[in-house]
Amino acid sequence: WHGAGWTFLFWGFLHGAALVIHRVWSSFGFKLWTWLAWFITFNFINIAWVFFRAKEWDDAIRILNSMFSLNNYEEYFNLLQFSWILLTFFTVLVFKNSFEIITAKYSKTIVLFATLFLFFLALLQLTNIIIQEDKVSEFLYFNF
Repeated sequence: WHGAGWTFLFWGFLHGAALVIHRVWSSFGFKLWTWLAWFITFNFINIAWVFFRAKEWDDAIRILNSMFSLNNYEEYFNLLQFSWILLTFFTVLVFKNSFEIITAKYSKTIVLFATLFLFFLALLQLTNIIIQEDKVSEFLYFNF
């Protein structure tokens, strides 16, 4: 999946550095507008995950260059796509997400027990108690 290469370590370094910057920033009492903090976090995560997925430094640099390049943007981006992006962005920010809808309709106790039930169901499947042997997939990190 990602292995233990230098790009993966750099991804971890970026996240650690971001946490340090956040803690120092907060300790000085600085506060960003919520929308600006959300925008910075979203873009930081999208950029940092390039290093998580890249096999080599050259791959990461090539992807980052493509992300920020304006070459051939007409080929990949048109008004219809831009309209869908704006509509999706509006939908995500204005309407409640599924967790907000569920917790508004049901008590937190019911949500807690439903979550625990699903957790234990998933745990039973991982331990092969309730599924057939031929459908078992090995845990990803057993390969490392």
